[in-house]
Amino acid sequence: MLGRQRGENIGTISAVRASKPEHCSSDIPLQLLGAWVPTERGRISASDTLPGHHRRAPRDLCWGEGEPITRAYKTQVTTEDRNLADEPPKSPLTRGLHLLLLLAVLHQLVISNFMSRPDSGKPENLAFELHEYVGLTSFAIVLVYWMWSAARRREVGFKALFPWFSPAAVQAVCRDFVEHIGALRRLRLSEVGHRPFPIAVHGLGLASVTVMGVTGTLSLLGAVPAGIREAGLSVHGAFANLVWAYLIGHASLAVLHEQAGHRLFRRMFSLRP
Repeated sequence: MLGRQRGENIGTISAVRASKPEHCSSDIPLQLLGAWVPTERGRISASDTLPGHHRRAPRDLCWGEGEPITRAYKTQVTTEDRNLADEPPKSPLTRGLHLLLLLAVLHQLVISNFMSRPDSGKPENLAFELHEYVGLTSFAIVLVYWMWSAARRREVGFKALFPWFSPAAVQAVCRDFVEHIGALRRLRLSEVGHRPFPIAVHGLGLASVTVMGVTGTLSLLGAVPAGIREAGLSVHGAFANLVWAYLIGHASLAVLHEQAGHRLFRRMFSLRP
């Protein structure tokens, strides 16, 4: 089997060949690959899961079950693979802001279907007032989220959320996107972790929510010219549809990953470090 070598050199994958090949590694999917125990005549442990892009072991790698190791085969893990393995846990503040932002955005999208704007002398209803007040609160949460994203050091930063200004980062996003499509074609979910494509999608979601917060806040400021406020409300409505699509897709994939045993909900919504 394959796995991550325990010790300082985490960038090496070790594989073995036994004297009497009975099982070939080409039949072993990634989820069954385990961790290498670095003893002279060690055995293979299935205690860990291999991260990264090595979907299968080399085709010529075979072994006999329970037999001693006779040869080692090594291949280097890329920096991106190492990032997947070493993704730090989300801080309680990140998780708390994520939960508050989710609840605020969901409230705004749902209650907007019951609003009555004060047009033609008609008074605004309670849903409209709630949308205004919760909208201002949501904008404040977004601003705090932006400031925390700029201040934090061990979590996802701006360069990962918005990779569109770096050709190398864009290429990494495109490669990761192709891998996600390949996994879907095989009816599998890609591994979770520090992946360029989903992080970039999260950045687009954050940007869309920010646009909604800015345009909604401008519409409440009497000092802003009426033409700008009306244009802002048009943009506000258009981005509401984008945020709906993002929220549905984001939540659906999270549920699928949870069903697959990736425990995303516990990682993202538990406030314990």
